[in-house]
Amino acid sequence: MSKKLIESQSDRYGWSSDKTAFIDSLCRNQKNGGRGPFEARMNVLAFAAAYCLHKKGKPSKLKKRDGNLAALPSVAEGIGIFPFIKMLAFVETKDREILSNNNEQNIRRIRIFEQYANTGIRMLEKELKGEIKISKKLIQIIQEAQKKKPSKKIDITTLLKS
Repeated sequence: MSKKLIESQSDRYGWSSDKTAFIDSLCRNQKNGGRGPFEARMNVLAFAAAYCLHKKGKPSKLKKRDGNLAALPSVAEGIGIFPFIKMLAFVETKDREILSNNNEQNIRRIRIFEQYANTGIRMLEKELKGEIKISKKLIQIIQEAQKKKPSKKIDITTLLKS
């Protein structure tokens, strides 16, 4: 891959190419007759990243990214999840610089989000295997998460000062 192509794709997110069909099955689109509970792939990936974080999954790097990459900042801002992506990156790194609005930090946030999302996709695929009513199962997952109390409270001001 040429350096110019890599640079032009640095602000783009991807997923494991073998998970495209699963991700699409969770979307409302023409391919599956509009039956999925999520509006778009980005919604699926955001949910998967949150699921991975909640279940304390170990984020892992992608071996091979899907070629259908989209620019993360514009997509994430369009559906309102960019603050989540920033906080996810901060929780992972504990580095205040990751919240900066510059290209280097943006790329770091994208890679962290990608790792959490892809690990979450693998976890969700296992969790949803054999489920007929996927929306009902996802609601159940959310309800279970809401019942759990955090192990400790996080004071973000303390983290930002360190």
